[in-house]
Amino acid sequence: MLTAVAKIVFGAALLMPCATMFTESPAGCRRLSHEVMGAGGLSVLFLVGAVGIFPGVLAALSIDPQTLAAVRIIAFQAGCS
Repeated sequence: MLTAVAKIVFGAALLMPCATMFTESPAGCRRLSHEVMGAGGLSVLFLVGAVGIFPGVLAALSIDPQTLAAVRIIAFQAGCS
């Protein structure tokens, strides 16, 4: 249960920069994301954050938490590399 909550919090932490960048500069968001984060940028970070939150909620509901933990680990490694 505690790992599920931790992964939800980590996924939300990955979504925060996306929301901040988008609200501060909607027009320059694409340019800014390429300069700061590389080619995938904001969309990859948003996707990885969502992939962290959704299985975290399912794991907190005790729906196959071990498999969902593996999914989150693979997604976080892919998004953070």
